[in-house]
Amino acid sequence: MAGRRGLSLPTQVLAQVLQQGPLSRGDLRRSIGTSSSMVTGAVQDLFNAGLLVESGRALSTGGRPPEILDVAPDIGGVLATDIGGINVRVAAADCRGTILYRETRSIPDPSFKRLRSLVIRLNEKARRHLTGPVRAISVAVAGIVDPATGRVSRVDNIPGWPDDSHLSWLDRFDAPLLVDNEANLATLGEHQAGVGVGVTDMLFVALGAGVGAGLVLNNALYRGSTGAAGEIGLFRNATGAVPELERRVAPAVVAEAYAARAGTRAAGMEQVFERAAAGEPAAQEAVSGMVAELSVAIANAILLCNPAMVVIGGGLGTAGEPLLAPLRERITQLVPVMPRIEPSKLGAEAAVVGAVRWATEVAQQRLIDELEGGLAHA
Repeated sequence: MAGRRGLSLPTQVLAQVLQQGPLSRGDLRRSIGTSSSMVTGAVQDLFNAGLLVESGRALSTGGRPPEILDVAPDIGGVLATDIGGINVRVAAADCRGTILYRETRSIPDPSFKRLRSLVIRLNEKARRHLTGPVRAISVAVAGIVDPATGRVSRVDNIPGWPDDSHLSWLDRFDAPLLVDNEANLATLGEHQAGVGVGVTDMLFVALGAGVGAGLVLNNALYRGSTGAAGEIGLFRNATGAVPELERRVAPAVVAEAYAARAGTRAAGMEQVFERAAAGEPAAQEAVSGMVAELSVAIANAILLCNPAMVVIGGGLGTAGEPLLAPLRERITQLVPVMPRIEPSKLGAEAAVVGAVRWATEVAQQRLIDELEGGLAHA
């Protein structure tokens, strides 16, 4: 029998348990708005199809405790990968998006061939933590990804990555392959599971070896016509020998600026920020130069899209107030309406969390479509 939204009642029940479960029959009856007997019949259909199981009992409110229904553990799950310039992060999750396994590996040799082998091995290892099929596999990569074809270009931090390529070497997992820009999926992760939950319009700025951004407009990730939205690292400067923003604020540039002022070198960008927070003038001057460049770029992006929140993430997202406080101060002087500027809640895990969320959404929709199609032909 068809229910609201044109879906059969078993399909509605499955969708509710996937997206909100585990649930009791009473929860389902109240959520869907139908009778107990109708829910019981739909649940039995899903038991017979191997899609639902009883997973225990809820606390009693008087009388017999209600049975709790959950998706069957053997219906499979999803794989997610974040390919960065320094690390590869891989996760396996069930069809509700609960992460069952995750691993981070550094990239000792960033050549494309070795990286490809590492990504395959890590996904094969993660696959062993799923019971049932891989229902979707998603990949975040620091390049431009065409949303229509999934083809990747401009992966500047991986030597030898073939331009305009497809990740067909992951077809071995026999699942829909989802590929997007790393900053986009970090944006998705932060919006759905991080500091941006509940924010309708949000700009995510990834600061690390490069500079990228992702944009949520009206609760939807905006990719642009060819997937190149958010490439603020390519913002140009009309003067100077180095036009691109990410080359003007690269960690090596900031470190050199510090060394020139201090007469000594820092171990890395983190140490420069630590010394700036401690009040060292040379470190504060180096950070100030970086902030001057970044504040103009972020302010221009704010002027264009008017977000309610700007989230600072990526490798430098952990710098905290030594970076955020001067950024807020300078941007306030450049925009008519100041959004909240917050540090990332998910940190380095933002992109892999976003990849899990995307893959889970696709896997759930495929399960719903398969069930509805099977019932239509029954």
